[in-house]
Amino acid sequence: MNESLLGLATDVARRAVAAGADEAEVFATVVQSTAIDIKKGDIQHATSGHETSLGVRVLLRGCQGFASVNDPRAVEPAIREAIAIAGAAVPDPEQGFADADDTGGDTSGEIDPELAEADHDRLAAEARRWLEGANARSALFQIESADLEVSRVQRAVANSRGVARCESQARAGMSMMGMAVDGDAVSSFDHDSHEVVRWSEVRTEAAALAERLINKTVAALRPRSAESFRGLVILSPEVVLSFLLGNTLSMMEGRALRTGRSPLQASIGRRIASPNLTVVDDPTDRNHAGYSGFDREGVRTEATPLIDAGVMVGALRDVYESRRSDSRPRGHARGGATSLPAAGPSALAVAEGQTDFSALCCEPERAVLVTRFSGNCNPSSGDFSGVVKGGFLLKRGDRTPVKETLIAGNLYEALRSIVAGSRERRLIGGRHRVPAMMIDGVSVTAGTG
Repeated sequence: MNESLLGLATDVARRAVAAGADEAEVFATVVQSTAIDIKKGDIQHATSGHETSLGVRVLLRGCQGFASVNDPRAVEPAIREAIAIAGAAVPDPEQGFADADDTGGDTSGEIDPELAEADHDRLAAEARRWLEGANARSALFQIESADLEVSRVQRAVANSRGVARCESQARAGMSMMGMAVDGDAVSSFDHDSHEVVRWSEVRTEAAALAERLINKTVAALRPRSAESFRGLVILSPEVVLSFLLGNTLSMMEGRALRTGRSPLQASIGRRIASPNLTVVDDPTDRNHAGYSGFDREGVRTEATPLIDAGVMVGALRDVYESRRSDSRPRGHARGGATSLPAAGPSALAVAEGQTDFSALCCEPERAVLVTRFSGNCNPSSGDFSGVVKGGFLLKRGDRTPVKETLIAGNLYEALRSIVAGSRERRLIGGRHRVPAMMIDGVSVTAGTG
């Protein structure tokens, strides 16, 4: 199947050049999925899907055009559309596609046949066990929605410069959303998700996901008012990923650095964070769902250090931004067949800390544990503020659920004020390995609702 899809991508790129493009790139995917959907704690229905997508990107006299289709038989109109768009675009002499190297071909990891061949009946049986286990664990937890899905994905990319890569993957994804209810006490909704690449991991990881969600929501019942202070907060691994790293890495993307939108523009080689922060983007581990042998542009992926003991040592660049910065592309183009490539991380590994999470929560005289953050951050200035949902006030190990509490501060000051990280790391979404982190100097305002 991979060779067939790669042959299709190569042929379409050739046809685009024959139709008048100076250069062409085609990214193609085939996704086959089998899913079980759960609503209100019961299986609702099973679904299956099969979709082929092709994205055609062309260059014409230094101008870029792009079009995508979900039917390979409709590729000729997509070629014409991409060329027409390029014909009306503004020229950019730095535009260009990835160059071929000697590591092309199939980069698939080992695919678990038991996972790849899982059908509706087997998936439904596993979903029932999942539901029964979650219900047995706590009568207070109510499942609003959940799903269990197996996806078989083929990816291929080819361009007129000789790039030709393909790979297959099989993954099982699971997600659950729910809340805890005890009489008139109701927690806020919470959500968790994960992906695995082996069938043998589905049952244990689904049970672990449900346990995390149940523990968080049940512990958050009957919250009290917090205290207002300026001091320590402990960010859960999920909040470290979505808030702290998400906003920071958006400012380490090539375009933001080049255009001056990022305050980190001249920071490579300089300290931007506490020595307690080390971050590497590494999608090369074939045992994780975040594995990919090549990026959206066909560039071979590799482990890329981004922050080393607080020092910014790398950036996230696609081929275009690598050319503009006179650097080598390292496989950071993200996106699918229906979109243009854009730089970003794919599988982050954040170095573990030196303190057990339980000790991290027991040490402070006063701190707020942030398990979920809903707010705004301006990455350009770093200013942030928002509400802690399902949070806890910590006092020498005592943990009290608190009503929605406001935290505020500055992202870049927070990076420099990381006091410690947890020894334990969570593999979030099957892709990102992240510890919890303690940060000092954050403004905490108690909620009264």
